[in-house]
Amino acid sequence: TLPPFLMAGARFVFAGSILFLWARFSADYEPPKAAHWKTSLVVGTFLLLGGNGGVVFAQHYISSSLAALLVATEPFWIVLLSWLWLHGSRPNVKTILGIALGFFGVWLLLNGQTASAAGGSASVGSMQIFGALAVIASAFMWATGSIYGLRAPVPKSSVLTAGMQMLSGGAVLLAVSLF
Repeated sequence: TLPPFLMAGARFVFAGSILFLWARFSADYEPPKAAHWKTSLVVGTFLLLGGNGGVVFAQHYISSSLAALLVATEPFWIVLLSWLWLHGSRPNVKTILGIALGFFGVWLLLNGQTASAAGGSASVGSMQIFGALAVIASAFMWATGSIYGLRAPVPKSSVLTAGMQMLSGGAVLLAVSLF
């Protein structure tokens, strides 16, 4: 019943504030640099607006079980982006088989669950297709943010990094919620 981007944005700004303060008063605190904030904004936008926000939005149109199945495409995107963007090794048969088996396992877990099991909240037709495409795009966005964050400058403290990403992504979610 809450607007999806407002709910997600408020949640991440709150959680990010707690982590930021915790990191601020820890022994290994270092003041964040502008480059750290830039990384946090990019990663937070991809992960929290694109990844989490997209799934929250899409669940107005599809069931949770379908969303879970489609989010399971994220390892595929990680492997593909690692290969193409980071010039990693080409996926071998074991990697491809592992992704296929994982996706099949998720499908088995969800097999037999229908939209009616979600309380009838999933709609039919073009909006359900839109919701499914939104979740696949969200998985891609999450993978993109994850890959970007591997080589981008971040603070030494992982707690500070997480807090900054949550604050940045949450602020972007709140801004989008205004629209």
